[in-house]
Amino acid sequence: MKKVVSILLVLVLLFGITACGKISGRNKVGLSVGYAVLDISPNISLPLDGYAGTQWEPSKRWSQAVDCPLKAIAIAITDANDNTVMIVALDMLTAFMADAMRDAIRSETGIPEENIFFHCTHNHNGVAIRETDVKVVTYITELTYNVRTAAKVAMQDRKPVTEVSTTFTRAEGCNTVRHYLVTDGEYLTSNKAKLAEDVTWYGHTTVADDLLQMVKFTREGGKDVVMMNYQGHLCAANIPKTTATSDYAGVMRNYVEAELNCQSMFIQGGGGNLATSTMLEEETMRASSSDYAQLGRTLGADAVAAAANFTPIAIENIQHKEQMMLVDTKDGGKLKAYLNVFAIGDFAMVSAPFEIFDTNAMYVRENSPYKMTFYASCTNGANQYLATPECFEWTTSYEVSGSPGAKGAAEAVQNEQLRILDELFGTERTPTEKPEGYVRGEFVPVTDGHTYTIVQREDGSVMKSVKNDFYQFTGIREDGQQKLLLVKDTALAETIAGMETACFLFDHQNVVVGIEQ
Repeated sequence: MKKVVSILLVLVLLFGITACGKISGRNKVGLSVGYAVLDISPNISLPLDGYAGTQWEPSKRWSQAVDCPLKAIAIAITDANDNTVMIVALDMLTAFMADAMRDAIRSETGIPEENIFFHCTHNHNGVAIRETDVKVVTYITELTYNVRTAAKVAMQDRKPVTEVSTTFTRAEGCNTVRHYLVTDGEYLTSNKAKLAEDVTWYGHTTVADDLLQMVKFTREGGKDVVMMNYQGHLCAANIPKTTATSDYAGVMRNYVEAELNCQSMFIQGGGGNLATSTMLEEETMRASSSDYAQLGRTLGADAVAAAANFTPIAIENIQHKEQMMLVDTKDGGKLKAYLNVFAIGDFAMVSAPFEIFDTNAMYVRENSPYKMTFYASCTNGANQYLATPECFEWTTSYEVSGSPGAKGAAEAVQNEQLRILDELFGTERTPTEKPEGYVRGEFVPVTDGHTYTIVQREDGSVMKSVKNDFYQFTGIREDGQQKLLLVKDTALAETIAGMETACFLFDHQNVVVGIEQ
């Protein structure tokens, strides 16, 4: 009996089996990770993607220079059962050629296609492979070869993992929502330059998701591999029209790799409704998007600061599922969409072949049973928008016109992803409690510190009804500046109508939601 106990004790010490049956993140557990990176920058002039329907249409701008190089990055993760998941991230806009690329990776590595996440960072300054020019066709051939090579090298580079750890932070001020509330209470998704100059932009319809997540694989005999997940939109302003660049994602990777002596991958999350600059003159960004390198360094600095809080998680063998679902389309038809989910212990990653909005990605993340859940959009398929229901009610929403999905399709995808996550997690386990700050709290109304005198209108009234059941007032600040004040709540509007002066509380739309006491 003593001999049996001794053997068990040795096994526990060697393999780190915990009391709950999981495997400690601080011990070798048969998990291995490999990494590869190749340059896919154009070496001749090629059309650059992004900004459809504008003067920056791909057919109108061909690359003349490369700033921050475009990369193809592959990460291979293999568990003790020799089950492998391959993640490939390209600094490109679209993933419509995902089937061909996944097939190429399968033929090179033997990894089943359903275990391959083919992801595009949605970079608006990469090569437009949707163009049919013979030079582009040649580039695609070379790209396919590079992707196969990167996958092969990642498999050859696999090294034992001694620890898997996660961390996160809030990268505040780097994102804005490009849905706006404007004069007369109308909602728009448009560019201010296209509207009359006297239009007042009150604010964004929602607050941009600012969560930056990281998972680190500590390897024996090799550099750490760090994956970063951020809900951005790679279309930073003021990039020269004919310059190919990986945008702020490339700068961020370079910064993190230099500071942490690691290898990295950027996974673009749900950023379909986001922008990296603001159209509102009164708002300021912590990192100016007029310089995408500055934005990348800012995010990189956030990531490096968060790295001080990497916390080991439990490691288990890979769980994975690819699910085909039929998405309702606006024309009454059905569209096939392949959803991919994999999990390792307390970490999971979910993907969808659309430009998912940050609200949907955030909902999945915050309701996932796993401690940390990466969300990857523009993966394994097309990159079209999947607009949320409220956008269908607005006068102008190019995200609806560019979305194949019917109203409610985004929520159907969101709910199916959560169902898969729950299925992989299992009903016998208790969902992991999210750490403090992971789930974003409610928005707290703030004051701008000014006292406003309510101005009487020409008809003797002080307020008027405008679209979407708003009431509009005109206020003069104590410094003499005039401001239009929007109020949604009828009782609050009536209270304000009976006042001469007040200091107000505003929400994220810059709408009056209370009176400062």
